[in-house]
Amino acid sequence: ALATIMHSAEHAILVAANVGGDSDAVASIAGGILGATYPSTVNSRWYDVVKSLNGNDLTGLAHELALLRRRCSHPDAAAFSCRPAQTP
Repeated sequence: ALATIMHSAEHAILVAANVGGDSDAVASIAGGILGATYPSTVNSRWYDVVKSLNGNDLTGLAHELALLRRRCSHPDAAAFSCRPAQTP
């Protein structure tokens, strides 16, 4: 429901995380939907925190997924490998 009434990923994540109950799942879903819809509303410092804590480069992963989507939605997609690049 948050993703249908809010226009900020950061605000929706913070609201959901502070509600209690199954807030982590609600925050993840609302943040994902609103972050995809309004990417500029994601707090860019959070990417650095995630990378420093677990080594995941979320920005790089997002770019790789966007390239994969473009490649796999191409009319000749069967001729291309529609698998993400393997990272060591």
